[in-house]
Amino acid sequence: MKFLCQPRLFVMLFLTIAAQGSLQAMQPAPSNEAEQALAYVLKNDRVLSRTFGACPGLTFKRTQAKASKAFLIEGTCNIRNNPEEDADCPAYQVRATGTIDTPTHWTVRQLQLTLVCSG
Repeated sequence: MKFLCQPRLFVMLFLTIAAQGSLQAMQPAPSNEAEQALAYVLKNDRVLSRTFGACPGLTFKRTQAKASKAFLIEGTCNIRNNPEEDADCPAYQVRATGTIDTPTHWTVRQLQLTLVCSG
């Protein structure tokens, strides 16, 4: 019983648990990161999820090197349930920048929308 109460054992145990947690946090992003990021942002961002239907041409990219924690989303999204009868302005040009918080969590920090009209 005396062996379990030694401070060294607790320190080693703590360091082992901490090292495992940090290794899990540093896992590389999956190869289909762009698809996952777009799906996540379109579902979870309040403005994007409530405003847009289909966004067929959106692109996702990290704004700098692979290790960058920032991203850029650009493209055109159709307005969901567009109230205009003639729908001459059916979409918005979207430019969103944000942070990659974890390999599976993205947060939009700045969103720019430009109305796209046919006339």
